[in-house]
Amino acid sequence: MIPKVIIQEYLNRPLDTHVWVKSLGTEELQHAINALKPRPKLYPGLKRHQLACFLLGVAHPQFAYWLDMGTGKTLITLELLRYWWQVKRLRRAIIFITSDKAFPTWEK
Repeated sequence: MIPKVIIQEYLNRPLDTHVWVKSLGTEELQHAINALKPRPKLYPGLKRHQLACFLLGVAHPQFAYWLDMGTGKTLITLELLRYWWQVKRLRRAIIFITSDKAFPTWEK
């Protein structure tokens, strides 16, 4: 059995938070994205939360997104894959389309 003190220490550990990203406006996010070298060629019309997620994904490739359905996780993933391809961090990718309902989104 794990001692209760160890469990409490684990629960009380300092956590990394990215809540501050939510306070950034669209212009600030665009400015930060445009400052990346090389400059990414993003799908036009990304929403503010998608731009924020893209930036988090570039800065923290292991970032876990806990976004609701319909918020554009697929589009964010594809944009990150394309950017990592552009900066040569990725040379191969396999994309599985799990259902015919997902296909129209992936087609973009």
